[in-house]
Amino acid sequence: MDSPRLELRNITKIFPGVKALTDLNFSLRKGEIHSLCGENGAGKSTLINCMIGLYQPDGGEIYLDGEKTTMSSPNDALLKGIAIVPQELNLIPDLTVAENIFLGVKKTKKGLIHSIDWAGIYRESEDALKRLGIHIDINQKVGTMSVANQQLVQIARAMAFGADILILDEPTACLTLNEADRLLKMLENFRDEGKAIVYVSHHLEEVTRISDRVTIMRDGRFIEVIERQDFSIPKIIKGMVGRDVTYPRIEHEVDENAEIAIKVEGLTRKNEFRNISFEIKKGEIFGIAGLVGAGRTELVSSIFGERKLDSGDIYVFGKKTEISSPVEAIGLGFGYLPEERRRFGILPVLSLRENMTIADMKKIYKFPMINRAAEREIVDEYIKKINIKCSDMEQQIRKLSGGNQQKVILARWLAVGAKFLILDEPTRGVDVNAKAEIHQLIKQMADAGMTVIVVSSEMEELLSLANRIMIMNEGEQKDIADASQLTPEGILKIALTK
Repeated sequence: MDSPRLELRNITKIFPGVKALTDLNFSLRKGEIHSLCGENGAGKSTLINCMIGLYQPDGGEIYLDGEKTTMSSPNDALLKGIAIVPQELNLIPDLTVAENIFLGVKKTKKGLIHSIDWAGIYRESEDALKRLGIHIDINQKVGTMSVANQQLVQIARAMAFGADILILDEPTACLTLNEADRLLKMLENFRDEGKAIVYVSHHLEEVTRISDRVTIMRDGRFIEVIERQDFSIPKIIKGMVGRDVTYPRIEHEVDENAEIAIKVEGLTRKNEFRNISFEIKKGEIFGIAGLVGAGRTELVSSIFGERKLDSGDIYVFGKKTEISSPVEAIGLGFGYLPEERRRFGILPVLSLRENMTIADMKKIYKFPMINRAAEREIVDEYIKKINIKCSDMEQQIRKLSGGNQQKVILARWLAVGAKFLILDEPTRGVDVNAKAEIHQLIKQMADAGMTVIVVSSEMEELLSLANRIMIMNEGEQKDIADASQLTPEGILKIALTK
């Protein structure tokens, strides 16, 4: 484990108006798991993209097995044995599992004419899935699968290439506890086989469990390397943010006499959830807990009109309402932050400005054109109000950190005056500091009278934020209780109850 397999020396990367990396050093040894930790915006993704050739450094050098090299592209890195499992889903929905695993790889067989070796693709796809202990139909189209299974296909894709340097960016974000545990054990086995692994995760319990070393980054700079014997979560957090951080419960009281803002009765959608009933008061933060596959996302997206209900009723301030589309939901005052931010939450090639104002053009459209001055005034107000970190409002939203992308989506609904806000995994892939800021923002919105539904796989997050929590299992509503009466262990016990 002494000689580096991969080494980056004095790496600098500059984007227009932003110095993303400054003289940053990182080394990865054979047979180790080396974690990268830092807030969103610390430069982790930029460093990874330099490792795989997606970005070319503006300064510094890269060494592979002691020899200076250049990663000209992700494909070049793959040929050199470096594979990445990206944070965001990067699959083709209309292709099968096997086709996605070998997408972009020329696998042909000889004959009178060269043709695709489908038998080889199917065989090697099954081998990759078996090695991960995954049971998925390789002929199934990826778009019909759960987010968790799609993430597992991405991991299998990296494994199928036989890479001996693996880079995993938030690989367990969409996995159940059992799936995550199985993956972590698999990574430990790969390490024991001599593979070198770069691991990026905001789940610091995972980081301290499997890592041999942790490199801390802050503001694009190297802060320190922590060896395994010196690990502690408070120490890692302090290195990431430059100070001690605690997460006390955010106190938020709901007026006992507040009117019922949202009431649902018997909501059912075949094969996803059934007979769900609850009511939420104006200004309340209502949490929904459950393991992956419990039906949480399907439920809230149906309330927002994205999916059609088979039965059940929705009442808004006492009035029975049919919501058959997101447009109707927005018209009633609903806003929605989806689980898959990249696919459904943002328009990645548009600017921060355009993403923030796209939900309600009425405020800024004056025939025959958009009132740019009014638009910029709105955007500038929310950039300052909720502390969105950006070079300027014209910056492409895809170039913002995950936490700042989430803030832009929240600002979108604040700007249109939403009365009800549905947040599905609001801090997934967000660093500890941005998470605390988003939690405070949610509380402020509820204090101002907004009714908030929060879906989260992090039980501590729900316990910190919510007034009450509904716990689901396999599409069924198991319990609704005051958050103050629950513990993480108690939630998990109920979530696992058949």
